Amino acid sequence: MKKSCKIFSFTGFFIAYKFVFPAERGHYLSIFSNETFSVNRKNDTPLLIKKPFLNIVGTVQPSVLEGIFQRNNGETSGFMQRFLFLFPEFPERKYNPQSVDTNILQMYNNLINSILDLNEDTTFETTLSPDAEERYKEYFSQCEKSRMRSDDFWASVYSKAEIQVLRIALTVKLARLAEIKSAFVEVEDIECAVEMMEYFIQSLRKFKATIPKPKIRTSDLIRGIFMENPQANQSEVARMFGFSRPYVNKLAKSVRLTGYGYSSTQTFTANDYGENGV
Repeated sequence: MKKSCKIFSFTGFFIAYKFVFPAERGHYLSIFSNETFSVNRKNDTPLLIKKPFLNIVGTVQPSVLEGIFQRNNGETSGFMQRFLFLFPEFPERKYNPQSVDTNILQMYNNLINSILDLNEDTTFETTLSPDAEERYKEYFSQCEKSRMRSDDFWASVYSKAEIQVLRIALTVKLARLAEIKSAFVEVEDIECAVEMMEYFIQSLRKFKATIPKPKIRTSDLIRGIFMENPQANQSEVARMFGFSRPYVNKLAKSVRLTGYGYSSTQTFTANDYGENGV
């Protein structure tokens, strides 16, 4: 398990070292899928990691996470969609002289200790019970319908949810082993996992809604025109945007020299034409 009080100390690595980021990110993508991968280090014998498993737990300020989404192709690579997000409400706090009930702490400690006490003799393979499989089938179908009508980002979220909900259900199953001995992942485990998964997705939606859409400069729009159509009439383009022809010619020339245009992932609205600066 990789644990950090600030998850940015982990994800920030990918931002700070952008040249290493693709390779390192690839390892973590492989870990999510439990795919074997090799680790090569200078002057060391390569390591072959079989059936990798890793939990990453941490916290981060929403404003910092926003930058992680927007840089280094973090949103479109599928990397961020592999995380489960909790974005709770933050109501005004009121003074409370009461402390946490010690009985609750003791119950939690007892639960963790009972799980840790499970030895190899209790190791077994588990599958979904018939009722649990039927409930998972319903949720899988629900995710597929949502995926089919979503954009690329959310399609990836729902695709990952189909896998993540099973892993959550297995975690719930293990937590309940101390109380209920069963060879199956029961429908109660799946129901709990589905509710948690819905909360994670809703948290991600709430967070994404706080990220401002990048504004597109008019100069980028003009460059985009000449990227798509190098023979576009410069006089007409100048008239359409209300700029001088020499200025438009300068932008068209910069496209020919550098190949610079606009990002194909950016979306344009009517406001982009009139409210953004050059």
